[in-house]
Amino acid sequence: MEVHKILGKGFLEIVYKDAIEYEFKQKSISYEREKRYEIQYKEIILPQISLINTDLWISPCIYDV
Repeated sequence: MEVHKILGKGFLEIVYKDAIEYEFKQKSISYEREKRYEIQYKEIILPQISLINTDLWISPCIYDV
């Protein structure tokens, strides 16, 4: 990916997140940062411990990047 080609390795995770977010905005890619979602099992939502944080959630769509 272009972000890694330009920045290389060795930065903190937040640096790469910011760079990827910039790329998404430039390409009008819909996303959410640090999205939380629950895990459902059958008819219940599992307890709080099952809440998951994603770094970047990209809308379910196919993009030509």
